[in-house]
Amino acid sequence: MRSRCAKIWYDTESDILYIEFKPAPSARGIQLTENIVLRVDLSSGDALGLAIHNYTKIAAQGLADPLTGLPTIDHQALLRLLTRNP
Repeated sequence: MRSRCAKIWYDTESDILYIEFKPAPSARGIQLTENIVLRVDLSSGDALGLAIHNYTKIAAQGLADPLTGLPTIDHQALLRLLTRNP
């Protein structure tokens, strides 16, 4: 089995930490919390990465937001992504 390495980079101007699991030409963003966006390929069901906005504030305070306000289709897609093997 081939292991995957995530690419991580930080944009200081916008204070966003990007974590890329898998590169893709297009993706859909699912807003998980006020500050966290999951990038997914809905056709394949692959999680492509995360964008964490206001990263320095979150890292310093350990803030966590509940997964609320997602449309039903996003809940279903998120559940499939979170319950499948990497």
